[in-house]
Amino acid sequence: MTIHLHTLSNGFQIVTEHMPGLKSASIGVWVDVGGRHERIEQNGIAHFLEHMAFKGTKTRSALQIAEAIEDVGGFLNAYTSRENTAYYARVLQDDVPLALDVIGDILMNSTFEASDVDLERGVILQEIGQANDTPDDIIFDWLQEVAYPDQAIGRPILGPAERVSAFNRDDLRAFVTEHYGPNQMILAAAGGHRSRPDCRPSRGAVWPPDAGDARCKTDAARKIWRRRAAPQQGSGTGAFCAGTGWAELPRSGDLYRADICLGDGGRRVVAAVSGNS
Repeated sequence: MTIHLHTLSNGFQIVTEHMPGLKSASIGVWVDVGGRHERIEQNGIAHFLEHMAFKGTKTRSALQIAEAIEDVGGFLNAYTSRENTAYYARVLQDDVPLALDVIGDILMNSTFEASDVDLERGVILQEIGQANDTPDDIIFDWLQEVAYPDQAIGRPILGPAERVSAFNRDDLRAFVTEHYGPNQMILAAAGGHRSRPDCRPSRGAVWPPDAGDARCKTDAARKIWRRRAAPQQGSGTGAFCAGTGWAELPRSGDLYRADICLGDGGRRVVAAVSGNS
């Protein structure tokens, strides 16, 4: 097994490892931003973006995003840490282009609807309350705060309730514009997939080419991976991140119990009930 590293002209990095014999692949985009990169007035916004995952893009609703991966037996998720944010999928090897398309759509075309921002604000405030009431959660935040006082890496990833209550869609877009440039991202893939960038459809894989690469003729590759040259250019809606649970829902009442009983496969059902279809 050989690891391949390819860096595009815009700084976007691709790391792949082909594993012979496997019929599935794990694929994800890791962004070099986490809780430690937030200014004090932004504390919690990286996690807020995570909660906004899969709420809808210009071309897909939240339900369509969930169904796209679930219908082929795949798994889609994301997480935010103090060091980075990751958005990843596990699919069969024939569905690698689909997984890339969905992840790319979320990164580039999320809409940040105000109603979804308000909905997730309530979810996160409830999560903060639950974390504060859970000793084995809050103890590590306290340890981090004591170990790294008065600096970003010592602050909780969830952020304080008063800051979360004030975030709006403009704040989210500004954070994305600042931290989601192509030179701040790495696409990593391992398993049964092609081990080098190749945008020719006849080879069965669509990888992120250079935006100006004349060799790339596929609409999907141009659509997903045409990145702005620098993060400060563009409207702020050109890239985005996925969430803690990509179909994260209010953790209370009947919806919470349904989510527990149905598991991951029930997320589209609960999403439809909660109006995210």
